[in-house]
Amino acid sequence: MVEIRKLLERKKILVAAVILIGALMFVLNAFADNEPAQGSQLTDTVIVEAQKVGYSDSQASLTYKANLEPLEEAAVSCKVTGQVTRVVFENGDQVVPGQPLAYLDDEDLQNQLKSAKLDLSKLQLVLDSAKRDYSNARALYEQGACARVDYENAEQAYKTMQANVELRKVDITTIGNALEDCVIKAPIGGEVGEKNLNIGEFVNPGTVIAKVKNTTTIKTTMQLMQDDLEKVAVGQVVTFKPDRSGDTAYKGMVKNIASSADSRTRGFECLVEIDNSDGRINSGTFGLIEIPDPVKRQVIAIPIEAVTGSEGDYSVLIMKDNTARRVSVEIGEINEEMAEIISGLKAGDFVITTNLNSLQDGDKVAVGGEGA
Repeated sequence: MVEIRKLLERKKILVAAVILIGALMFVLNAFADNEPAQGSQLTDTVIVEAQKVGYSDSQASLTYKANLEPLEEAAVSCKVTGQVTRVVFENGDQVVPGQPLAYLDDEDLQNQLKSAKLDLSKLQLVLDSAKRDYSNARALYEQGACARVDYENAEQAYKTMQANVELRKVDITTIGNALEDCVIKAPIGGEVGEKNLNIGEFVNPGTVIAKVKNTTTIKTTMQLMQDDLEKVAVGQVVTFKPDRSGDTAYKGMVKNIASSADSRTRGFECLVEIDNSDGRINSGTFGLIEIPDPVKRQVIAIPIEAVTGSEGDYSVLIMKDNTARRVSVEIGEINEEMAEIISGLKAGDFVITTNLNSLQDGDKVAVGGEGA
């Protein structure tokens, strides 16, 4: 009996141990099942920064891209055939209108000019003699002492010599002009460049030997949109900036606005001139023209980095119920930091400003940065 009782007691202890171990395993398994679920939930949530949408003053200026060109640009070309004997300029030189830049061999022309002047002197003597003969013949004819045919012959000889003298004078003028063209001059004032000439070369009429650019004033042509026409006027002062972030700025002026729109761009051509008397602006570069907008209004504006897409298909991601939602928007004026939103957003929306490349519509998000 004692051994049976001991056996039963051992059995009870064993059963209790098994029950206890089973309970512990159930608790551990339950905890293990719950832990991955919580970790997965945290992993699926993207931490973002978001900014609350509100109203602000409209942009202070209109901004247009500017492609800078010299106010004037002219090719330096030859007008006659000849061999280059002297070149008196280098790239980068500042020249004034009419300044000699190169010389062509003019020896033959000088000889032609001397010969033509000598011929003219001889013809002038013959003309004087023909004039006297004509005057005498006319006087005799009027007195009836000269035959009509003799009078007409004297008249014809005089007129022929007059024509010969005039033709020789034209030849002398032509040779003189050719001699002047042997000195190649700057057509306008400015900076000379693109030199294409060496001593000893033969050139022909039309050969371009250099270009002169007047860069004391720089110009740019913009295409104004119809909605901006009422904000811009001829004579209005504008600002040119080489880049958005730079502090350097130059004053310019609106010189002309087209009265009709370009059929291709639907914009109105606007000419702006910028003072460059100090020579700090280089033609052929790009920048921005800012035109002050005197009318201020309350608009919705968001950071420009929050906007994605392209012309006609812009969108933003907003946060709604801890979920990212993509919303199509129409944008207006833009500056280096902000974009005006014409439609698609309302005050109070939260616009996501980070992780835009990886977020998808419907992703779970939580705010973890500034702007919350």
